[in-house]
Amino acid sequence: MSYFFRPADSSYLGKTTTDLKAFRQKGKPTTDELYACSPLDSPDFKDERTIDVLLKCIDKSKLDVQLQKIQQSTESTEAPVFITIACGSFGPIHKSHIQMQKAAILRLHQEGWNVAMGYFLPMNPVYTAKKLEKLLKHGDNMPTYLDKKHIDGSLKATFADEPQLDACLIDLYRVSYSEWYVGAQELMNMLRYMYPKTNFKFAIVGGEDLIRSNGQLHKGIKVVDFADMIMMMPRGMDEEKRKKFPIADDVKILEESDKDRSSTNVRKYLKEKNTAELEKHLHPNTIKYLLSI
Repeated sequence: MSYFFRPADSSYLGKTTTDLKAFRQKGKPTTDELYACSPLDSPDFKDERTIDVLLKCIDKSKLDVQLQKIQQSTESTEAPVFITIACGSFGPIHKSHIQMQKAAILRLHQEGWNVAMGYFLPMNPVYTAKKLEKLLKHGDNMPTYLDKKHIDGSLKATFADEPQLDACLIDLYRVSYSEWYVGAQELMNMLRYMYPKTNFKFAIVGGEDLIRSNGQLHKGIKVVDFADMIMMMPRGMDEEKRKKFPIADDVKILEESDKDRSSTNVRKYLKEKNTAELEKHLHPNTIKYLLSI
């Protein structure tokens, strides 16, 4: 088990694969998908990295700057500090992802909260590859930018000029892949370990695909009981699906994003090297990095 994953802290994460198999009976998930959802009884879910290695999964100096700014502007040293977390493949990251995090941070500021950082937590590329296998045309290879080093490199390039956005690479370099909420809880526990005197609160930020995943966030924090807040940015889901997966009252809705800015479209433009379209969809630093590899 990872040093920073404590499934016992959450009734939802404490489910075994047997529980989840019954829960997701209609979907007929594969064994490895079940283990990725509930690593409690997985023979493959192991993380032998040391604490020192795991602590390098974030840029601590960047977070320190933001925490110091909050401390200087806040009278109470015990005032809550929010961290927002967005999970996904981010292969590659595009403007809608960045817009989503900035909208979440702005909303929290408007409500009077201190916000230190918005983290993007890229999932292990093994998971992304499984999703893309069926989408690739016969004879196509997996895109180079989905290599771990290039997901790492593109995110670091993208956030070089973004003081309140950064990447957490705790899941990217894991041996086996797990579901997004494992990495999210690891990041939360790791920050508590690194800053024991800071009163952290955590908001999970996502789009329709994350929030409305069956049995997950469509029930809000009643299901994802390890987070303080759920924030969702809709992307044009049709009315039928909205009825099937109603949004819980405890989910904060952010302003809807441009649904044309999708990972599928970005991958298409990268393959075509369509610079004009890429400029509409990607951060300038992201384009510069991706076109260099």
